[in-house]
Amino acid sequence: MGIYVYLLIDFKAPFLKWKRTWLFAALLILAVNLLIIFFFGYSEAYLKVWPLTLTIPYVAITFMASSSRKLYVMFNLFTVMYIAVFSIVTGMTASRLSGEDWAQLPAHIICLAAGLFMVLRLRKPFLKTAKLLEKGWALICCMPLLIVVLCLICLPQIMGEGSVVFIFVSYISLVTGLFIYLLIYRFFIKVIEEQTASHQEDILRVRRKNAEDRLRLAGENKALLLKYRDTVVSAIDSLEKEASSGRDTEAALDRLSKTADLLSAGHGRRYCRPETLNTVLDQYARRAEEKGISMTVEANISREFDVNETELAVVLSNALSNAEEACMSIPRQERRAVSVVINSRGRQIAAEITNTCRGQVSFDENQLPVSQRGLGHGIGVKSMEAFCRDNGGILSFSQDGDTFSVRILV
Repeated sequence: MGIYVYLLIDFKAPFLKWKRTWLFAALLILAVNLLIIFFFGYSEAYLKVWPLTLTIPYVAITFMASSSRKLYVMFNLFTVMYIAVFSIVTGMTASRLSGEDWAQLPAHIICLAAGLFMVLRLRKPFLKTAKLLEKGWALICCMPLLIVVLCLICLPQIMGEGSVVFIFVSYISLVTGLFIYLLIYRFFIKVIEEQTASHQEDILRVRRKNAEDRLRLAGENKALLLKYRDTVVSAIDSLEKEASSGRDTEAALDRLSKTADLLSAGHGRRYCRPETLNTVLDQYARRAEEKGISMTVEANISREFDVNETELAVVLSNALSNAEEACMSIPRQERRAVSVVINSRGRQIAAEITNTCRGQVSFDENQLPVSQRGLGHGIGVKSMEAFCRDNGGILSFSQDGDTFSVRILV
């Protein structure tokens, strides 16, 4: 059973450390229980205390190793209990119907193999949904729990000389549970599809904005070139004439310099070489200027890094959007500032976005900021966390007085 629990745990960081810790604790718990059985026998006394020596320690270490101590951890445990009860009921039924104790072994093997197949199919969508779904886990957990409780009530009758009605009721419950798990699986897939669609929309939005900004800048540059073309030509002619005649060229140089400044002002600000990232930085810098927010950008990024540039731009856009929103909650007469520092180290990207904020930010048990606007908000943070997790990166949030910081390393 421990294998099934292990497969469904969403381990918290550092992942390798907690995986090893859980495995060591699980083996220790198993060894202690085997020693108890070896010295005291598989007696009725052990059957009364095994929840204290086996189940509760397993539950405790699973909660400790999980990235969140929410109800989805209980779904993991109830699923394993469902598989265990299915195996026990099938083994007892096979033994009773055949009249042979050995019939339990093949029944257990078949059920546990089927349970492993179910867990492997459920594992990936469950772990992804655990990161995305905030509410509804109580209802999802109740379904396998009710089936397990009903089967446990019937189990003493199956083990004894009770009516076959109890066997029938147990199997009806267990088969119903299979259909429920199929529905839960489809629900998990639906949640993931919706999140993926939302993420793709963010990527398309950034790409569209990038294309729109390029078209806008191209139009502005063309208009400026046409407007100041004659001025540039005239300044160059004057410079050549005055230089050839040996006269003072300062006036012509000054006129040419001013024209160059005007042309430069028409271009979008250049913060870094990657175009998509530069577009996002330029967009939010313009918005900050319009809204009375002081924004400074320090970007030193090479063109080559390991993560997808568009996805990184989406994460940066989410962080800057949150920073802008926090600043807008501060009265205009008070300090409103955003600072962006992005550097590339080899093929890694390190970014820090800090902003002024008002009030105390709430964090969950994973040190992620909690949205104060209710259900449907805070998706940006989830998207940032998923991006860092998928790319083996680190995401951290902190608050120091009236300054909030986001740090990203991928």
